[in-house]
Amino acid sequence: MRILGTSLGYAKYARVAAEVFGKVWTRMGRSDEKLIKHKIWGLEIQHRDLDQTVITLDASGNVDQLLLRRMKLRKLNLKDQITKLKSQLIPDLNA
Repeated sequence: MRILGTSLGYAKYARVAAEVFGKVWTRMGRSDEKLIKHKIWGLEIQHRDLDQTVITLDASGNVDQLLLRRMKLRKLNLKDQITKLKSQLIPDLNA
């Protein structure tokens, strides 16, 4: 079977290749990578600031425990978001 002999054959080959090697054909562009890195940078700054606030409030001793718990939960959510974004920057080796 000649796959590349006709335009129909090429279209079929391209479709099959896209299904098999899908991630290879849709790689992340430079602008997407920069955007993700910028988001990570901003989230890391928020995480650091919140960490310092939690440490300061916890050291003072006289703080609303519910507020402290919410801040710690927010900090954990920020860390999860950072981890998810960093995993998007890792190339898919299975493709």
